[in-house]
Amino acid sequence: MARRPAQHFVCQSCGAVFPKWAGRCESCGAWNSIVEESAAPSPAGGA
Repeated sequence: MARRPAQHFVCQSCGAVFPKWAGRCESCGAWNSIVEESAAPSPAGGA
């Protein structure tokens, strides 16, 4: 079965990275600033 791409959540205010979404950034305290980002898959073959 295919694996899902790695996901992480990033605060748009301070850039802190979290493994799961939260309504408030634990680092800077900003509300609703955390967005989901997927890790871009590396190109196959390296060309």
